[in-house]
Amino acid sequence: MLTEFQIVDLRTSQANELGENSHERYKERQVMRVRARLMHGMQEEDTGGPVLDLSGRQDGDLGHD
Repeated sequence: MLTEFQIVDLRTSQANELGENSHERYKERQVMRVRARLMHGMQEEDTGGPVLDLSGRQDGDLGHD
């Protein structure tokens, strides 16, 4: 089982729940990416191309390293 721990200070924790960083927005982005992958995969399957590209960042990542 994979587990992730994040250690942050209080100010960072509070900021992480605002705007684009909120958990709710994260889950919305995650659902949108899954839908896009499924729709893209269904279209590509008909043409014989790749079905899904699951490489890259995790769902919802904003690109911060």
